[in-house]
Amino acid sequence: MDREKEKQDPVHFAAAVKEAPASGKAKKKTASHLEKEKSEMGNKKSEKKDKTILKLYKKALKTRENAYVPFSKFKVGAAVLTSSGEIYTGCNIENSSFGLTVCAERVAIFKAAAAGVRPGEMKMLLVAADTEDVTSPCGACRQVIAEFGIPEIVMANVSGDMKKVTLEELLPFGFKASDFT
Repeated sequence: MDREKEKQDPVHFAAAVKEAPASGKAKKKTASHLEKEKSEMGNKKSEKKDKTILKLYKKALKTRENAYVPFSKFKVGAAVLTSSGEIYTGCNIENSSFGLTVCAERVAIFKAAAAGVRPGEMKMLLVAADTEDVTSPCGACRQVIAEFGIPEIVMANVSGDMKKVTLEELLPFGFKASDFT
């Protein structure tokens, strides 16, 4: 399968999953390692989580194609999973007044909020772009992620590399709504 076709088929091309264990040192996992672990352990919860991440990944990549990026040409896609299992997606939308540009992560989160999903009801966010390394949310997006209390963030690229981090790793000492009380 050539590289362009592989990019279009993320199930077969999600070649590496990087996870950040408690030690803080990233541990790379490939799709074959995940399959081996699944067959050895038979862990249904782990299998479900891996399938969920792949589903978010595919939806983020698909939505990424709708990005409006006439200036940077840098397309980003995001997908948010709610506690009820719904998925909301977003892409980045640029504006000639650059400060008005909105990132994919915030579009996905705001779509969920507009549908009635409240802080604490979003379980996971995945963001993906065409970068060499995984795509990391900007500072503004990190603050919005903290506001809505999304505990797990998966950063990815279109090549299938992924790194999962917690909200605390992404934004240590973040300012949250609970800080008002």
